[in-house]
Amino acid sequence: MRTSWGVVATCLAIVNISGLARGSQPTATARTSEPFTLVADSDPDLTNMFTVTFPPELGGETQTADIPLTQFVLEVDLDSGSARLLSWFQQVDPFDLLGFSTGNITIVLGGPSAGTYQEPSGEFVTAETYQILFDDTGLAQFGFVSPFVVPAAASGTLAFETETEGIISMEWAGESEVPNPDDPDQPFVFTYSCTINASFSTQPTVVVALGDPNAENSFTVEFPEELGGGTQTADIPHTEMVLELLPDLSSARLLNWFQQVDPFDLLGISTGDITITLGGPSIGSFDDMTGEFATEESYQIFFDDSELVELGFDSPYLIPASSAGVITFVDSTNGTVAMEWEGVGELENPDDPSNPFLFTYSCVVNALFGDASACQGDANGDGAVDPLDSGFVSARFGCPVGTGDAECDLADQNVDGAVDPLDVGFVLARFGTCG
Repeated sequence: MRTSWGVVATCLAIVNISGLARGSQPTATARTSEPFTLVADSDPDLTNMFTVTFPPELGGETQTADIPLTQFVLEVDLDSGSARLLSWFQQVDPFDLLGFSTGNITIVLGGPSAGTYQEPSGEFVTAETYQILFDDTGLAQFGFVSPFVVPAAASGTLAFETETEGIISMEWAGESEVPNPDDPDQPFVFTYSCTINASFSTQPTVVVALGDPNAENSFTVEFPEELGGGTQTADIPHTEMVLELLPDLSSARLLNWFQQVDPFDLLGISTGDITITLGGPSIGSFDDMTGEFATEESYQIFFDDSELVELGFDSPYLIPASSAGVITFVDSTNGTVAMEWEGVGELENPDDPSNPFLFTYSCVVNALFGDASACQGDANGDGAVDPLDSGFVSARFGCPVGTGDAECDLADQNVDGAVDPLDVGFVLARFGTCG
């Protein structure tokens, strides 16, 4: 189940950045008028903290957790004076609430970002949504249900120190709420904040790609006989990936991965809808001549483990993987990504702990980037993103997503499991992008 809470977060961030965009290199003194992107990585040697303060009704405590990893991508267009986040991936250590642990927390963008940028001051303001993923086994009863979508506003300042290095200072501020079962008109309100320090990187090419709905996108798991045997394959209706390429260093890495996979059965038990995110840092190689890349990373798999945990499948489930693929540039900003990642997992064998049960998995993804993927927001499928699409979405507010109603699923444009005003915002942000 997914839910959306009205919230504006509080986040203070100081990060070093580097300019990124194939064929577009901003400098400290003379900047291109073309949009350019900046990538930021948290510095593990500096303070990165996440703090939440709960009201007395929820324990009245202030919880602080370390943030071991944050990676985000910011796009700036000097010509139009605009800014937006293209990607956000963050891992937060667990904290306790009412005696229950959240488990490891993952935060990713939950929808489009839009904002403004002022030159020469470097000040920017953006508005976006985030998805927060965590273990809600004991917390759902209090209204803390994973994943949930959080709207947020941010403001900050961008300053270049060299041609490819600089600093971003940004702040979020706000509060959120969960239902009060004794007085629905007075929900429980809590606040939270985060402080981030990040290091710079060299200047790469960044590819933001979306799964191609007209090509194969599938997730396959093969189980041993002890777990029922056979092969399960599920469709992947939605993939977002951010790939960083450094041709001069022949390196590549995934900066972000967010994927939704249809349910499949294991020993007669459904996984429910599956969400997959990165589980940690990615590292790999890139051949600029052929477009081939290979990376190593881990993935987190979120699913309904209420009946599967007894078999050792505890959500989120962390798996290692090796990825291989080819990126094809049609021009400097448009193209395709064809890739596959795979690996071997294991589960405890209660009869013979020294011989765990092994299972294999693979994920095939075909994605588009640049103008080829610009028709996101075309809810009614007429090839244009316009008021007809926002009307299509508005007419289906509250419809049941994932129940076989194809039009309802189409109306869930930001793929958060609900049709609501956030989907209209997703469409509005893309008016005129195709057609």
